[in-house]
Amino acid sequence: MRLPDYLKQTGAITDERLYRAFCAIDRASFLPEDRQEEAHRDWVIPTYQVRGRSFSTNSQPSLIAAMIEMLRLTGSERVLEIGTGTGYCTALLASMLDLGAVYSVDILDHLVEEARKNLSRYGITNARLKVGDGFFGWEEEAPFDAILATVAIGDIPGPLFNQLKVGGLFVCPLYIHQGRTPVYLLERLSLLEVIGSFRIDAVFITMADHIGPEENRLQKPKTRIRFRKETPDSPYLLSTVNGGRERWF
Repeated sequence: MRLPDYLKQTGAITDERLYRAFCAIDRASFLPEDRQEEAHRDWVIPTYQVRGRSFSTNSQPSLIAAMIEMLRLTGSERVLEIGTGTGYCTALLASMLDLGAVYSVDILDHLVEEARKNLSRYGITNARLKVGDGFFGWEEEAPFDAILATVAIGDIPGPLFNQLKVGGLFVCPLYIHQGRTPVYLLERLSLLEVIGSFRIDAVFITMADHIGPEENRLQKPKTRIRFRKETPDSPYLLSTVNGGRERWF
């Protein structure tokens, strides 16, 4: 069974536009040659490793699909992606945004160059790539309707939320404890308030092993984030995330 059909059959894909994107974009094109035969498998595949440690991966397709669907895209949004990698998720997003565009940032320049080549093979013109620290987002192109992070963050970077429109959605893995990085859906309710909720248990690479420059962590907090009461099936209690209190960033 083809990967897109498997994802649709198992319920990982419910959006027909996302299904068409998975059909149009061959995952193998974004993988190392020695791993391309695994492209149809629903598991994570490393795309850049140093001495056995992964610095970039092609995430599990069902997880990618779920995170993209959380953004509730209609096709005209401006989406910021943190963690370009080799460009697979970027290509899926761009294929869904007929009247919109993707702005993707990655800290590894050789991966951004590889992603550019991969995207050009598909004739994708509504994706812009940038080498940079995802902590800072892409201020010159802000504001964005949605933000998708495919790397885990230890805390919510203020610069990113400053670039998200009111009413915008931010899907990201949050580093909790012991290497667990569950995915949360965050919604900006106003200029000063964001609400979030647990969605999927997952494991992601962390954002360059830091949560931003010291001067940003010491800035006077301007925005607060509240987490909804956890659902019964959530493996993480509210106190695990922020001590049961509002989190400021």
